[in-house]
Amino acid sequence: MKTFKGDLSTGSSLLKISSPHNPERKGRALKKSHIDKLSLAIAVCALGLSLWQGYQQRVQNHVAVEPRINAYFKLDGKTDQNGLYIFNNGLGPAYVESLEVTVDGEPVTDISYGRFGGAVQSMRLGTDCLTIGGPRPNDSLKLGEEIGLIEISKNAPSTCALTKLLLGAKIQQHLDFTLIVKSIYGDRFQYKFKNNIQTAL
Repeated sequence: MKTFKGDLSTGSSLLKISSPHNPERKGRALKKSHIDKLSLAIAVCALGLSLWQGYQQRVQNHVAVEPRINAYFKLDGKTDQNGLYIFNNGLGPAYVESLEVTVDGEPVTDISYGRFGGAVQSMRLGTDCLTIGGPRPNDSLKLGEEIGLIEISKNAPSTCALTKLLLGAKIQQHLDFTLIVKSIYGDRFQYKFKNNIQTAL
């Protein structure tokens, strides 16, 4: 019987590679696991950043076309304007959804002159001296557009002097209205005249 003369010590390179308890192999596996986890974390962060940027861009797009409504009484001899006006000083058009007009807290109904005409009658002002307007549902207020709601006619006769005198006080004391508008993206806003505040709905 022949005697085996080979080296069976654990220092053999073959035994090192095949040993399940080899520290070098374990270290490489652990390092690969860390790299995989790090790659996954970076991918998740990149996805989260991309989603956040997309959301911020969408918000910016909506803000970029948001209407901003203001209404005010104006007495301007230079432009011959005396009355209540509404103005869109936002960044995009305002599409009218609804309008509610009240006098001393009581809603007024449409008449032949519209809701502001009903308000004029409730405040006992002469319609013959006034030019009356007002937005209807589905009308739009263009960017930078000013519209007269109740104003003294430019060629009003001298008999309208009392109406001219009372108009501002009557509007400030008795009249209120709520206007609901939408942006081109369908974002809805409510404007209240008494508070001069526009809020998102």
